Amino acid sequence: MGKRVNTAAWNEKQKRWRINVQKDGERKTFYSSTPGRRGQREANSKADLWLDDGVDGSVKTSVMIARFINSLRDRHVSREHIEQNEKFLRLYATPKIGNKKIGTVTEEHLQNIITYAHSIGNKGNGLSYKTLKNLRAVLRSFIKYCRIARVTTLFPESLMIPNDAQRSSRGALQPNDIKILFSSDKTTYRGKIVHDWYIHAYRLETIIGLRPGELLGLEMSDISGNRCTINRSLNRYDEITKGKDKNASREIALRTFEIPKIGLSEIRTQRKMLLSAGIQSDALFPTPDGGRTVQRVYLRNWNRYRIFNKISEKSPYELRHTFFSVGKDIPEELIKPIGGHSKSFDGFATYSHEQEGDAARAAQMVDNAFKRILGE
Repeated sequence: MGKRVNTAAWNEKQKRWRINVQKDGERKTFYSSTPGRRGQREANSKADLWLDDGVDGSVKTSVMIARFINSLRDRHVSREHIEQNEKFLRLYATPKIGNKKIGTVTEEHLQNIITYAHSIGNKGNGLSYKTLKNLRAVLRSFIKYCRIARVTTLFPESLMIPNDAQRSSRGALQPNDIKILFSSDKTTYRGKIVHDWYIHAYRLETIIGLRPGELLGLEMSDISGNRCTINRSLNRYDEITKGKDKNASREIALRTFEIPKIGLSEIRTQRKMLLSAGIQSDALFPTPDGGRTVQRVYLRNWNRYRIFNKISEKSPYELRHTFFSVGKDIPEELIKPIGGHSKSFDGFATYSHEQEGDAARAAQMVDNAFKRILGE
C-alpha cells in the first residue's frame, strides 16, 4: 500500500475537502463535500483506497452484482429491498456494464446507466424522478460493496438525476372530500350498503399522516394514553419491518408523538367496534376475522368506499398527503415528528430536539386545522 503523507484540507470557496496524492508518477485529487471532520476522513479514505496496491479490479461486474445480491440475502434484509436492488441492477446496470471489469467502471458509466433508465424505463415512458433516485441509491450501495470487497476505488458522488424526469403527481383530498370521509361510514359489499369496516383507519391515516404500512402495523400496545409510537410497518409483501439502531443490534421505535383529540376519538370508536364484534387482536385495524390486514386488502376496501361516496380518485398513500396539506400552516419542526418525514442535514434536523410542550402544540394545531375544514 502506498503511504499518504498529507491530509485533506478544507477549501472554503468550493465548500469541500480536497487532498492531492501521487502513486507511480500519477497524481490524483480526491474530494468530499461532507462538512466537519467526517468529510476530512472521507476524502482521506478515498486517497488511501487509491494508494492501496491490493485492489483487484479484474473481476467482471456481473459477477460482483451476483455477489452483492447474495450478500443482501445473507444479511436477511427484507424481500422488498432485495428485489428492488436485483431488479434495478438486472434491468439497467447489467446491460451497460455487466461485461466490464469492475475496476474499469467509472462514474461516467454509472451516470449513463441513470440516463439509460430514464430513457427506456417504464415501458419506454421513462422512470420517474423518485424511481431514478432509488436507482442512484442502489448503484451507490453496490459500488460501496465493491469498495469493501477491494475490487474498486470508485466513489460516485456526483450522479445526477435528469432535470426533465417526471415528478410525482400525487395529490390530496379536497375539503369536500374530507367532509364526506368524516360524515359517511357507508360502503357497498356484494351489492349491499353496509358499514365500512376500515372507516376509522381511513380517518386516522388522514388525521396523523401515517403511511399505509405504518397504519396497518399499528398494535393496541402502540397507543398509550394520548401518545402513539410507530414501532413497525407492513410492506407490500406482507412482511413486518422494524426500525433498527445504527448497528442493527436492537429494535427501536420509528417515532412517537401525541395524538390529536380528533384522532383519539377515532381510536376509541375503533376499539368499541372491535369489542362489539367480539374481535380480540393485537392489531388496531385487523380484518373482520381478527387477522392482520395487508395493503392490497386495505386498498381494495378504500377504493370501494371512495367510489360509493363519490370521493376523488386518490390512493391510500394520498391520505397521508392530505394530512400534510391540511397542516401546511403548522411549523415544520412540529409536524415532522407526527408525519415522519426524513430529516435532511440542515443543522436544525440534526441538532434540534423536541422541547417540552411541542407534541401537545402540534396535536392541538392538527385538531384546529381539521375543525376549520369540518366546520366544528
